[in-house]
Amino acid sequence: MFHVKKGSLAAIFQSWAYGAWTPAGGIFATLTSMAMIGTLMPPLFIGAATIASLVTAIVWLCGVGRADSLVLLAFEA
Repeated sequence: MFHVKKGSLAAIFQSWAYGAWTPAGGIFATLTSMAMIGTLMPPLFIGAATIASLVTAIVWLCGVGRADSLVLLAFEA
């Protein structure tokens, strides 16, 4: 069985939100268990990669950092 490390942010939140009683199968218990086992990492990685790709596409479509946009900025000044 996995346990939350004493003094960690998870333990502080657990104490604040639930006191001495944390319901089994609750959101806190489930997410803590997933993080300790490592099953939470693939969804977080996929989410972060998706957001990074979207930001990259938006920046590229807006022309940020392209040589032609840099030349235009130089002439505007």
